[in-house]
Amino acid sequence: MPKGLITVEEDTFSGISAEEVIIPQGCSVIGHHAFSNNKALKYVVIPSSVTRIESNAFSGTGVTLLVPEGSKWVQWAEDQGIDVLEY
Repeated sequence: MPKGLITVEEDTFSGISAEEVIIPQGCSVIGHHAFSNNKALKYVVIPSSVTRIESNAFSGTGVTLLVPEGSKWVQWAEDQGIDVLEY
């Protein structure tokens, strides 16, 4: 993903065949269905700069989110039924 990305817009990566995505530091929002229906997606690295993730951003995936240790995204992922690992 390009440096300087601030928002992953709605449906931007829906249905792509990537296995891993690293959201760049500085990005703050992951929109509705941004990565939905991507069956190949295994891991998405979420930086500390992300302040909002829409509840259905990863619907239809078997993704594991990699989030900063102690991040609010740990509980969020668990509430969404998404696997999460802290780094």
